[in-house]
Parts: sequence; C-alpha cells; structure tokens
Amino acid sequence: MSASPTPIHIPHPERFTWDFWYHYDKTKGLFHLLFLNADRTLAPQNLHHFSSRVGYAVTEDFTSIDWIDDDVFSADESGWDNTSIWTGDVVAAVGGYLLFYTSRDGRVGDTLTQNVGAAFSPDFQNWERIPGFRLEPDERFYEPKSIIGDPSIHAWRDPFLFVRDTKAYMVIATKDIAHPLGRKGAVGLLKCRGRNLTKWEATEPLYSPGGYCQVEVPQVLLDDTGKASLVYSMPPESDHVPSTAGVGGFHRVDISFSHMDENHAHPVEVLLPHEHNPYACRVIPELDGLIVGFHLTEGGFVNTGVRTGLSGPDRNFDGFTIDG
Repeated sequence: MSASPTPIHIPHPERFTWDFWYHYDKTKGLFHLLFLNADRTLAPQNLHHFSSRVGYAVTEDFTSIDWIDDDVFSADESGWDNTSIWTGDVVAAVGGYLLFYTSRDGRVGDTLTQNVGAAFSPDFQNWERIPGFRLEPDERFYEPKSIIGDPSIHAWRDPFLFVRDTKAYMVIATKDIAHPLGRKGAVGLLKCRGRNLTKWEATEPLYSPGGYCQVEVPQVLLDDTGKASLVYSMPPESDHVPSTAGVGGFHRVDISFSHMDENHAHPVEVLLPHEHNPYACRVIPELDGLIVGFHLTEGGFVNTGVRTGLSGPDRNFDGFTIDG
C-alpha cells in the first residue's frame, strides 16, 4: 500500500452524507453512486441515521463528485420499511439495476430491528420495490431482533453481492447467536436459490471471530493470488480482537469458503485505524483497490489515496432473474 498519501475530502454542498455503495459502468468509465444523506443539522446529535434517504451521484475517479439527486429512494410509510433507509448494494440485472437496502419497521418492538428489502430501476433514479421481498435473519444462525443489554443495536444490514463458481452469494453485517453479549459481531452469508436474485437462503456465518461487538459494511475482495479477503469497519468500542489492540477502523482478514469454521482464527490486518477518520470504507477494485470512506464529523466522501491492490470478485449477474 502507498504510504501517507494526502486524502481528498469531497463534501456535499448541502446535505450530510455518509455510507455509499456503487455500480461501475466499465464502458463509460463511470461510477454510479448511491449514498445515505440527511439534513446536515441532525449530524451533531447523531440523529441523521433516523432521517436518512438514498441519493444518487456519479464520479470517474473519486477526486470529484457530480451530485445529481439527494432523494431517489426513501422510506415507505405504508410498508415494513417505514423508517429511514440504511446501507445496501446495487448490481446490474436484467433490464436495469437491482438495489438491496436496509430498513426497519417503526411500529414494531424497539423500532431498531433491521431487515433487507429490494427495488428495481432502469436508470438509478426511479426505483420500484420488489413486491413481497423482505429478507429476515435466519434464527438458526443469527439474532432475529435487538437484545436487551447488547452494547450496539441489532444488525442485519449492509448487504454485498458477488458470484463464486457460477453461484450468487450475499454477505451481510449481522450478529451471531453463538457468541455472548458484546462479542456477537459477524459477517453472515446467504446463497441465492437457483438463478433468482430475489430468493435467498442463509448459511452459517462466513466470519464470526467472537471479538467484535459489531462489524459494518462488509465487502469480499481478492488478493494478487486470487485468495479471498473480507474487509469491514467498526468503532474502537466494538473492537475486542487481541491482534488489533482495540483501534477499530477498517480491517481486512483472509477467508475461506471451504473452511468457514476456521476463518475466525485468521490474523486481522488493520488497513486504517479509526483515528484516521474515514469510516464505512470501501475498497474500489477498479482503481487499484483505492480506499474511500466518509468523513465522520463533516460528512462527504473521503478519498484516502491509499491503494490496497485488492481486486474485486465476480459481480456479473447475467443469467440471473428477478421475480416481481
């Protein structure tokens, strides 16, 4: 990785923005970005999470952003996803793009239990929900709702899709039922049933070390030998993995899909400690593994200038279908 590059901070002109996800158009050399945003005045009280909606922007290289629309997808007052929209993923699908997103039902329980929904768009700006789609945790492996006494809220969010050996998979930030309070943070794994991207089944966690209170925004990548890596973020108070010294931030670990029960024993690499500020980082394989996150206090994208060299997994979903 490059040493001590100068970060580029790109704030939105009006809104507080944070987590983002994207689709890369290789033909046009353009990144289509979907990002969370809210009224800037809500951020100092940490209230922006409860008013978030999805905006749309484009960039060629994350050195500047063309902010197109700050409200292309938001809560449905009549549906289960009647609260704010949280982090998701977007992939090219037949005739357009398929968005997986996180939301909650403000009429149930403590209103913090998360599920994943899906929507379709031909152009990134006009989204229509997939009827009846609501992905909930499988209680055999994952906590189904908030737990009294756990230091962080329920987690079933931040999906990320990829293809491996012609099959589609999804990783998701979640909590493992097998670990005690404060150590449940895990990355769940789901398999697509057949070739239909609206049909999923859960498996045991891909990564569950029993040392994190929570993990966020997981992403599967490949190193220069083709070996799979997992990257993810967490604040310092959620980091209890001995090898990281509790610094939190942006971490990487080698993973195996054939020996998932051994993944917890792999050493963890701290790519960026939390003190470096950018959070919910993503590696951009199309730019030599560039790390891009958001500014914790000011919002907006932060191009760290750090290039990991990590490449992306297969994200070609040609041949997969969508119900609804």
